[in-house]
Amino acid sequence: AEKRKMQKIRRKELRKRAKLLGKEVPSAKPGPWSDSKLTGVTVVVDLTFDRLMRPHEIKSMTNQLMQCYGKNRRAPAPATLVLAAPDDPAEAPVIERLHNTMQIVPKNGWGLWSPPPGNERTSLNGLYFARGPDLLSALAEGDLSSLVYLTPDTENDIESFEVGKKYIIGGFVDKNRFKGITAEKADTLGIAKARLPIGPYIAQGSRQVITVNQVFEIILAFLELNDWEAAFFRVVPKRKRAPGSSRAAPAAAPA
Repeated sequence: AEKRKMQKIRRKELRKRAKLLGKEVPSAKPGPWSDSKLTGVTVVVDLTFDRLMRPHEIKSMTNQLMQCYGKNRRAPAPATLVLAAPDDPAEAPVIERLHNTMQIVPKNGWGLWSPPPGNERTSLNGLYFARGPDLLSALAEGDLSSLVYLTPDTENDIESFEVGKKYIIGGFVDKNRFKGITAEKADTLGIAKARLPIGPYIAQGSRQVITVNQVFEIILAFLELNDWEAAFFRVVPKRKRAPGSSRAAPAAAPA
């Protein structure tokens, strides 16, 4: 409650400062959502790892997804966000917790979930749900060339995001217990692998694990700015940044 109060005060100060400088005053709340805002890039969070996480990690993953949803809703260039989970609700505690926290998931209505993008139904502010016995079934994706699994365990740096492709993020809290798990899954499914070009922007020796919401926020920033350095520096804390770059990242609109 105290953190939320401080955020509210900060947003108020930012709006006051912008008004004094004659700049556009950022809105405290996002405007009406329209799917026409979507960039055509799809980001999938693979929630088939829930069984590997401990209760506090389930809670952390849920909070990260809530941040992804909020950031995407406010983003100037939002992506289509898909949460892909197992068929069995018992195997998807993150989705259960999302329902209890945000009430955006039908508690006992798994069959009522929005199908993946490509249909005529509108999204929930850019958010879709998908389920199936495995990731590919959940996405109803037969064309593997449209899928890219984002993993740090590859030498293939991604250059940009293509409209029509689905970029997959492993949806688990990485405590270095499962090194290589996303790359292994991509290889098993026959999905191409790529990584964010993290090397030039993260300090050597810094722990280079970034969270799911940070990965998603970097993607959103790149879709808006088309500049990797600016995208990373908008999201990555200063203490983790590589030395040698003096450019400041453009400020994001207050959440």
